Amino acid sequence: MTSTLVARRVTAAAWMAFLCDAGRVSRALLRHAEAWRRGRRRAAADREALANMSDRELIDIGIPRGSVHAVAERAWLRDYPR
Repeated sequence: MTSTLVARRVTAAAWMAFLCDAGRVSRALLRHAEAWRRGRRRAAADREALANMSDRELIDIGIPRGSVHAVAERAWLRDYPR
């Protein structure tokens, strides 16, 4: 049994379509990474602000000291999505 290899010539249009698709995917990945980075920065800022509060201030807003990390990470959104 012999197999034949058919040489395919890639046209300029096909090449441009591939590059456009690759660019679209790259932009989507960069947007996703940027959104993730913004979320991490927001969580760090929230965690720092809550950690700097006194126990009395945390009690006033209904957050126990042990839940500061979960609140800053917005863990309830994973459990109760919108």
